[in-house]
This record gives sequence, structure tokens and C-alpha cells, in this order.
Amino acid sequence: MNTIYTSKKLAVSAFLGILFALILCVQPAKAKPGDGYDADKAVAYADSCFKKSGKSYKINPNKKYGEELCAGYVSQCLKEGGMTMDSTWYWKAKGKTSDAWRVSKKLFTYLKKSGYKITQSPTESEIQKGDVIFYWCNGGWGHVAICVGKTEDGTPMVNAYNDPHYHFTYWTMGYKTCLVSMECKTATPKITESLTTGGKNISLTSDTSNADIYYTTNGKKPTLSSKKYTKAFKLTSNAKVKAMAAYSTYKNSSVATESIDVKKTVSDGVYYVQTTQDNSMILGVENSTKNETDPLSLMTSNTQYNRKFDVKYQGDGHYTMTLLHSGYAMAETIIEKGASGQPEETASDEGDSPLDSLKTVSGTGAIMGIVSQKKPTSDALQQWNVSYQAKNSFHITNRQSSDYLTVGNSIKTGAIAYTTNEKKTSGQTWNLKKTSTSKLALSKLSSDDLGAGKKFTLTGTITSNYEIQSVKVSVLNSDGKSVLSASAAPNATNFALKDLNAKVDFGKLTAGTYTFRITAYDSSKVTKTLFSQKFIIK
Repeated sequence: MNTIYTSKKLAVSAFLGILFALILCVQPAKAKPGDGYDADKAVAYADSCFKKSGKSYKINPNKKYGEELCAGYVSQCLKEGGMTMDSTWYWKAKGKTSDAWRVSKKLFTYLKKSGYKITQSPTESEIQKGDVIFYWCNGGWGHVAICVGKTEDGTPMVNAYNDPHYHFTYWTMGYKTCLVSMECKTATPKITESLTTGGKNISLTSDTSNADIYYTTNGKKPTLSSKKYTKAFKLTSNAKVKAMAAYSTYKNSSVATESIDVKKTVSDGVYYVQTTQDNSMILGVENSTKNETDPLSLMTSNTQYNRKFDVKYQGDGHYTMTLLHSGYAMAETIIEKGASGQPEETASDEGDSPLDSLKTVSGTGAIMGIVSQKKPTSDALQQWNVSYQAKNSFHITNRQSSDYLTVGNSIKTGAIAYTTNEKKTSGQTWNLKKTSTSKLALSKLSSDDLGAGKKFTLTGTITSNYEIQSVKVSVLNSDGKSVLSASAAPNATNFALKDLNAKVDFGKLTAGTYTFRITAYDSSKVTKTLFSQKFIIK
């Protein structure tokens, strides 16, 4: 009987053991996006597993976990960052870990099934501190690293084990990559403003579906007790809008902040100033005219400087408008303050000043002035308010006089712009149409092997529809700091890069990871990075 009883007892125990094991096997993963993972803690641990040796870093395994390979090292970082272990992903003791803990391919599958966001071939901007990067090798995601931060120029830095990598900026390591986003905060809201009569409409959105958005307009930090966003709202006075989003078990988003200036109606840039009655007519000066005080008049649209204005916001609703052609500012000149009259086009003899064609008509009670180009100063007569009326329709008034910019009923080539204090429906509504500021480009680029570590030979041509004022070739180290550079000031519409070869000697560079970059700046006030590539000197 005792033998039978013992056998039955053993059988029951075995059955319970198997049942318990099966329960563990089917237990869903506890880890989930937003489960308390702290990127800063994960990275602090990741860095603690290295020690400096001369000018490089060597692995310094944690005594608790012991030395592990790439996946085991990253798993340690995730656990120390707050990710919850479960029956699939765990560490029990040295040498007692699950496959998902210590095998890169298994770790990837585990994180994917747990619901973490997966991004194939991520861009640098998509990678954040504490995220995990997998590398395709050996027929799968066979290697893994953790992002420990970014350089000043936004390049991700990674730590990895096996072949030790510490703050390594060549983060792709030459492989196909895949990103697992770990911290999973609710996406930070976007604050969007749009023009409306008398103010601006404000819209708030978040890339996290179904997230609740809370906001303030007094500059205070929003909380879950702040006003909840339900639809776009209107601001009629300046405000500092702050917004945060919250969703389910995710961490609350960072706070988005936007200072809303309700009087700022157009962004800085290069524009045509067009009439709304006939959008083919725009303000400008004659091609050969660079004389100060020459008036502005209507002409047909093209891409020449004499029809383009560099519009810059000065604050409190005031703008300056500077002609690219002459460098002079659009200004109001009062002809006779308080006098009656408005311009009337009359014939003039050849050689007469354009101002001679302006005569006054009595009986209107209007105050008038001429709109001309003048050397830029801080004079309020050179500043203009641009007030929104409707889509693609603005009133432009002088800051000092409050007079309206107009061309009256003369919407035709040669009509001279003037100002008046009379509000009219004809010739006083304008569209500021943003135009292409530059066609700055690099063509036929060729170079030596960047990693050869020798005197460099570079060919290619930089072109623009504007004068190229500056060209810079630079080499940045892994910290994003310039260690080698050469520059030129062509003041022409094209520039041959070979002219910089004598100034760039790669033979001076020591072993390391670098970024080679070519930038240029032209008279349209645009700076472009025309070429950027990482290279390694061994």
C-alpha cells in the first residue's frame, strides 16, 4: 500500500509540475510599451558596463549578471531600465537565462510580440536614447545594440557587447537595421496655427491615436486637470500655448510649447507682392534701377531680383520688405501730409521722373504718399503691417502713418504704388506669394576614397540661380565638432569644388569615425547641406 500511495503521490506531483510548466509557457508577456521603462536608467547602466583604457573603452561586465554576449548585455540594460521580466524573457542566475534574454533573434521576436513599435531601416531622427537597434546578419536579426544618446549634430551613439562598441557613431555598422522604440511615451502634441479674421485658430493633434490632449494658454504647464482639447479654438491676443497628451498605460507625453503672435500673418521669406485683382501683376522696380527713392510700380511676374522682396518680421505685427535687386527697403514717402488728392496717371515726356506722372485730384479728402525704395533704416516709414482679410488676401498698411498700400484702379503694367488713408475695395488687397528662394545644388560630384586617409581630391560644381556667397567643406569628428575645414566666397552663380582641394588635407586625420560635409550659402539667404557622408580612418 505504501508503494502504491507513493507512486500515486509522485504521479500527482509530476502532473502538477507539468501543468504549472504549461501555465508558465502560455503566460502572456508582462513587458509592454510604457511599463515604466526609464531610458536614462538603462543608459546609465549600459555605460557602467565599460571602463576607459587609454583612449578607448573596454567591457566591464556587471558582477551580478556576469559577462554575456550582445543580446544578454542589452537585456541587462532593459531590465535595469525597468522592463518587467516574465516566463519568456528572464534572468535567474549566472548561466540561467531564457533564449529571449540571451539570443538576439529571440529577443527581437519577444519585443515584437510584446507590442513595442518596430521601424525598419530607421532614420537618425527616429532613434531615441534607450531604444534598441537590431542588425541583420547570419540570416536574421543576429546582432543588437542600445542607443545611449546623440551627438551635437543628431547622430545616434550605440553601445554593444561582443566586439565592444562604446558611444559608437557609425551606428548602422554597415548592416540593414531595425529599430525597437522602448520608452513609448504618448506622442507629443503638435500645435498648429492658422489665420482667421481678427486672430488665429489653434489646432492640437497627437500621433498617438485616441490620446487625450490637455492645454493651457497662459504659459503654465498643463496637467490632466487642465482644459481638455475637443476642437480648434480662436486666439485674439498673443498667448503661450502649452499642450500635453495622455493615453492608456503609456507615459504622458512631453509638453509642447508655442508662442502665438496673432499679428504675425506671414513667415519670413522671399515673396512676390501681388495684386488680388490680377495675380500676374506684382510690385517691383525697373531692371536697371538701383537708385534710392525710385518708386515701385506694377509689372508682370518673373524670377528676377527686382520683383522679389525679402520679408522679415520685426514683432508686434510689423514687417520690413527689402528688394533683393537693390537691397533697399520698401518705404512710404509722404508727399504732403493733410493734402487732398490721389494719384492719377498722366502722360509724361521721355526722360521725366516717374513721379511726374502723379497728379492730384481735388475733393477726395485723402492723404497720399509715394511707395519707393530707400536705404534700410529703423524708420517706421519702412515698416508695414500685413493684416489678414481672407485666403491669399491682405491689407498692407504703413506702421507710422497707417496708410494703405494701393495702386487704385490702375491694375496694369507701370501703375505706380502709392498710399492713402482711404479704405477702398479696389487696388488695396494683396497676396504675398512665397517664391522659390534658391536652386542651390551640387552636380557631378566625385572624390577619392574617404577612408584612405590621404590628401583629398574632390571635383564637382555648385550652382544656383542666385550668387553663391559662401562654400564650406568640413570634416566633423564623432562628437560632431569640426576638425578640418576650408571655405571660399565665389560671389558667382557657379563654383568648382576643385578650387578647395589644396585647402583640405585628409592626411592630417588620426584613426576614427568622421563626417565629411559640403555646405553653401547664396544671396537668397539660403544655407544648404549639399553633401554629407560618414567615413572611417583606421
